[in-house]
Amino acid sequence: MKVSEIKREVKKHEDDHFSCMSGFNSERQLGLTYHFLRGKKPIDLTIVFDEDEIVPSIADIFPSASMYEVEAHEMFGIKFDRLEKTKMFLPDDWKKKPPLRE
Repeated sequence: MKVSEIKREVKKHEDDHFSCMSGFNSERQLGLTYHFLRGKKPIDLTIVFDEDEIVPSIADIFPSASMYEVEAHEMFGIKFDRLEKTKMFLPDDWKKKPPLRE
């Protein structure tokens, strides 16, 4: 799935329960997995993208996604097209690479 397709794919699950979002990295690429539940059935949507790509926020569809987006931004350096806040875990004066990218 491409970055440009993620919002359309997530919208297909707006009647499902959004559980969480997980970030990951692999060499020069980053990734996100969106975790949903439909009843008792888990559904995962995974996207892999280059580190310089900007990912559309899904917080307008699932407001609870905003905290996972901030975490992915802080810990992996994933760029989102909008973030309600940019710090949640790291100190305000953090100047190093994102901790899960070192």
